[in-house]
Amino acid sequence: MAAAGVAWGGALTLQAPAPDERVTAAILPLDIRTYRDAPVNEVGPDIALAPDGSFLVYVGPDPESRTGTALWRRPLDGLEATMIPGTRGAFWPLVSSDGLSVLYQKRSAAGTTNDMWKVALDGGLPTRAPMDWVPLRDGRSLVVADSGLEIVRGTPRDIDPSRGLAFQELRGLLSISVSPDFRYLAHGARDSIIVRTPDGGFRAVVATGSSPTFLDNDLLAFRATDGTLQAGRLSADRSRFTAPPVTVVPAVMASGSGAGVYSVGHDGTLVYRPGTASGESRLVWVDASGRESPVPNANPRIYNGVALSPDERRVALSAGTVGRTSDVWLTDLVTGATTPLTRDGLSSRAAWRSDNRTLSWLHFAVATPAGRGRDAVGLGSVLPAAVPIVSIRNVDASAGEDSLPGPWPRRVDELAWSPDEQFVAIRTTEAGTRNIYIRRLAADSLVPFAAEPAQERGPSFSPDGRWLLYVSDRSGRDEVYAESFPGGGNRTQISLDGAREAAWSRDGSRVFFRGLDGWMTAAHVSRGAALTVERLERLFDATPYHANQFLRMYDVSRDGRFLMLKSEASGPRTDVVIIRNWVRQVKRQLGQSRD
Repeated sequence: MAAAGVAWGGALTLQAPAPDERVTAAILPLDIRTYRDAPVNEVGPDIALAPDGSFLVYVGPDPESRTGTALWRRPLDGLEATMIPGTRGAFWPLVSSDGLSVLYQKRSAAGTTNDMWKVALDGGLPTRAPMDWVPLRDGRSLVVADSGLEIVRGTPRDIDPSRGLAFQELRGLLSISVSPDFRYLAHGARDSIIVRTPDGGFRAVVATGSSPTFLDNDLLAFRATDGTLQAGRLSADRSRFTAPPVTVVPAVMASGSGAGVYSVGHDGTLVYRPGTASGESRLVWVDASGRESPVPNANPRIYNGVALSPDERRVALSAGTVGRTSDVWLTDLVTGATTPLTRDGLSSRAAWRSDNRTLSWLHFAVATPAGRGRDAVGLGSVLPAAVPIVSIRNVDASAGEDSLPGPWPRRVDELAWSPDEQFVAIRTTEAGTRNIYIRRLAADSLVPFAAEPAQERGPSFSPDGRWLLYVSDRSGRDEVYAESFPGGGNRTQISLDGAREAAWSRDGSRVFFRGLDGWMTAAHVSRGAALTVERLERLFDATPYHANQFLRMYDVSRDGRFLMLKSEASGPRTDVVIIRNWVRQVKRQLGQSRD
């Protein structure tokens, strides 16, 4: 690019410095924090690069909270990071296409869904952002329309920001990459990479992996299932890669949602977190005083549920990202040997029956409902409607699983067996509200048990089968309740200051729960015609151990020890790798475009 010349007695033309085309790499040590107030499978990448490659936004600490998060901005050519005002409790950032604002997610006030917010980087208060469109470059937007997805010019004005969509639909939009010419979209579908047109008229599976990103109109990068970042040239019709994709980065971390933690600027800069997966945890025993002891040979994985067998020799674990690549694993607590029970990537939330051999679990299959909703946007199995199938199997036999016949509600998110195994308590979701139903297996009947206009979950039968424990926010915050069974109506509030993740002791004399402050508490109860709380006993700080707003992430043995999932801490600093002119290097490696 030529600059204007200045002449003194002769013509002189000054040339602007040529752009630096060198490929350079650097490592930034950052204090990145994992957001823990949402289910791990709803927590996406924690870094986002500005489109011009000038700065990085990341999820860091909240200076006013020991475990909270906030967004921080770090210039790539500077040393100081600054907190972005108004972003306390934020996660999954996305820098706007003009680099002037940041979109991010934040847990709703009710704590049951995620809202999208937007804040200007030059100051101002955060505002709610629409849930069904995301900004693109050149003043365009990707919009959810009744007919599917559309790319439109400008910012949509006719979309009601208060009309919430399912979290998965929002996540799907944030995970879509748009080609520079706006003709094609790329997204993940479980372990498949999909390339398609916005209207869905063309759709092709081109690879296995997640988090695809267009680097050029025919150049696509993605995180492969082995954790590598790969890239390849697409054919002219975008139906396949012209040659097998090649590895361009050896190891890129995956977030709890399964998305690759990397970001590419329009200037060709790559930033990524090296590693395997965030949100990992490992099995440990914790006694009532908080003393911890290891489970032999327990390796860290992404876990989403713990179910201790009645004889306490084995534990069934939900491993992987629920609804994406989740399977049920069995761990022998004596030897630490761990083996997968399922391999379909769709199974989770196991529950033991009393014989120590039979295990049930929920199998989330893919369906395509009609009408507007998840499939109507055209994302197919990226945003499947989860059709529950309760599977059951004798884990000590070679025979495969069987499906437990219905009837079942349209959606099953949790299942608990009564001690006599004549009933199951089911947590389902109806129009965004979580309710608890009871099914009598002999009569094949479904009866609502806790189905108020509140969020109820975590059903658990007392050892004598006379009480059902659950969590509800009917008071305005989550508390633990016990209600007489089977008739219901005789209800006792167990917790006082907010609580989740409740469990009975094996003899029914105590109810354990995790307080909203993270402490594990034991409620000593007496049972008769009524259930009475005799006293509450604070046990230990459980914040180092994996928690979940909707599912219990621990189990309790007869001797009062807790089988818990200890979060794998990344330490006070986390390395982020920056590679300048990375896209140029990939293009040279793969050869020139054929478009």
